[in-house]
Amino acid sequence: MLDASTRQALAATRSLGRAGLRVGLAECYADCPPGLPVLGFRSRYCSAGVVLPSFADEPRAYAEAVVELVRAHRPRVLIPGSDGSIAAILPYRDTVEELGCALALPPEEALAVANSKDKTLALAAELGI
Repeated sequence: MLDASTRQALAATRSLGRAGLRVGLAECYADCPPGLPVLGFRSRYCSAGVVLPSFADEPRAYAEAVVELVRAHRPRVLIPGSDGSIAAILPYRDTVEELGCALALPPEEALAVANSKDKTLALAAELGI
C-alpha cells in the first residue's frame, strides 16, 4: 500500500491485516513532513515500511522505486492512496501488472471521468442523474 501516512491507508491496512493478509506500506513524504511519524508504519498489521523518493519532486524515481518494490517483494495488489501517487505510478501500470501485481485502480478512461468535474457532470446528465 502506498501513501502510508494517510488515514485511508491506515484504515485499509487494519482491515486487510484483520482479514489475515500481510500488508507492506510505503511513504514518500510528499504530502507530510518527514519529521512526523507515519501512521501506517506504526500499525501492528504493517509487515514492512519503506520510504520512497517524493512523487512531487521526482515522479519517475518514485515510480521506478515502486516497480523495484513490486519486483523484489511480489505483492498481489498495489493500492495507491492519493492523487499524487496515482499520477506517478499510472504510466508504469503495464510494468507493474507484467510483474504479476494488480494495480488497484479503474481503467484510465474511468479515472479521466472521475478526475474531471465537466466529464462527471456530462456523464451524470447522460445517465439522467
